[in-house]
Amino acid sequence: TTIIVAHFGQYLSTNRDLIDRFIHLAEHHDNLILDTSGVVLPWKITEAVTRIGSDRIAFGIDGPHPYPNLSEYAREECQKIQTLPISDVDKENLYWNTIVRVLKLS
Repeated sequence: TTIIVAHFGQYLSTNRDLIDRFIHLAEHHDNLILDTSGVVLPWKITEAVTRIGSDRIAFGIDGPHPYPNLSEYAREECQKIQTLPISDVDKENLYWNTIVRVLKLS
């Protein structure tokens, strides 16, 4: 069974220790996928790519979202991923390859 952990463990969390615990958990459980929605410490996404691989992380936007509207929030979430210092292949995994594989869409 695959488990998707939304928000790297907690929505809008600035608790580095909590996020580290979820990355650590993913290091030890291959069936655990981390989701990027609402992650406000983007360098933790980069760290997770290094520690568990981009094929274990999925992009998310966590909508509907009232600020300022869903499309603007989604744009900001995309921009967060685009600015990460990771490869284009890693970004492709985050944006679609991981979730396509998990949901068996191809």
